[in-house]
Amino acid sequence: MERVARLLSRGPVLAVVAAALAVNFALFPASMDWIVPTDAETTGLPTITELQLSWTADQFSHNLSEWSGAVCGPIGSGDPDCTWTGAPEDPVPPPVADGPAGLRRLTLAFDYTLPLLYGLFAVGLLTRLWDLTGRRRRWLAGALAAGTVAPLCDMVENSIHLWLLWGVDTWAQAASAEFSGTLVAAASLLASIKYGLLVAMIAAVAAA
Repeated sequence: MERVARLLSRGPVLAVVAAALAVNFALFPASMDWIVPTDAETTGLPTITELQLSWTADQFSHNLSEWSGAVCGPIGSGDPDCTWTGAPEDPVPPPVADGPAGLRRLTLAFDYTLPLLYGLFAVGLLTRLWDLTGRRRRWLAGALAAGTVAPLCDMVENSIHLWLLWGVDTWAQAASAEFSGTLVAAASLLASIKYGLLVAMIAAVAAA
């Protein structure tokens, strides 16, 4: 483990991880096209974070229904499957059926890569700071622990969301699906822990 941390703390390696993390952040907003069209004349749609912090099955369903309304109007009007075929002018992603299926693809393509990258970056950066400072290392040790656990919480949370949406491909299916309140609450708890740990990590680095 220490060898991996030392490798990640090297300047060139840390720079590559940072660049990959920046690309992931840059592409993530555009990838919302996989769920709802960005040119939809709607405001106040739930964010990914709001979905993560739904806490109850009813709120989880409500957030999904808000996205469906932006795509094709209320469930039951227009397209019986209430699906959006993607953005034809945008080659990435290709114009395939989206909706909840697009949310699964978004999770697999970005939301698993993101915690891996920010976890590696945190370990590399904090190890580098550990070598540069000779005092208050307990703060850095705490930050390192938080930066290691947060990505794990993130990945488990993502796995729960994938399980909840497994087999739910259209907005109509999402409207009639019965989501587990226990799993929704567990995912929200993990998301809260993740965000709390990331804040604690930043605060610990600032104090070191």
